[in-house]
Amino acid sequence: MKCMSLPRACELINIYFQPLAFEAALDAPQSLHACVFDPASGERLLTVLGIHCNTSPTLHDVKRIIRTIESDLQIVMPSVRSGALPATL
Repeated sequence: MKCMSLPRACELINIYFQPLAFEAALDAPQSLHACVFDPASGERLLTVLGIHCNTSPTLHDVKRIIRTIESDLQIVMPSVRSGALPATL
């Protein structure tokens, strides 16, 4: 499977969660620290630590990261509905 840069993976994840915003950084060589927040208010809705991620994730990795964040987001915000991944991913 083709790999992509971590910034590109984060861009795809950010697009998926719009109108919310997403930011992430590696907190260890293979561990991602991800945050989902409301860009209008700046309110942080969710922070997830320790998501397995390489510096060059595949599309499969991006989908797994999205599902991980989405399932945690549904716990703290039940009004957020799970959607199918966009065809562009």
